[in-house]
Amino acid sequence: MLRPHAIKTACVASTLFICCGSGFFVPGSRTSARQSSGMAATSSDMQESAIAQLRAVAEGRKKDADAWYNLGLALNRAGKGKESRKAFEKAVKLRPDAKSHVGLASSLLLLNKTGDAEREARQALSLDPQFGA
Repeated sequence: MLRPHAIKTACVASTLFICCGSGFFVPGSRTSARQSSGMAATSSDMQESAIAQLRAVAEGRKKDADAWYNLGLALNRAGKGKESRKAFEKAVKLRPDAKSHVGLASSLLLLNKTGDAEREARQALSLDPQFGA
């Protein structure tokens, strides 16, 4: 029998999968060559290089929500929950949309903060019920 904590984690993970799909990076209109290169490096298992490039982009464009979001994705993929949480929190602060909240929820799951992750996933769905559909 599953414990309530395990059920809650599974529900949040399912919600995130439905919202995010299998996609990792959705380029925006403001995507720079360096940012694209960073994401390409991530998909070819060169995570540290990708993270360094994306961190440089985010730090150089402190008010660019996409830059922080993409850094959060790379950090999440590398299993760096605390760092990805900070990047996604900046993205949410700059642009509190469904995509940013889902990113934050995914980093919270890495940190086993299922209650907080569920709150962020619900916030994402409240902002855009069709997100990821």
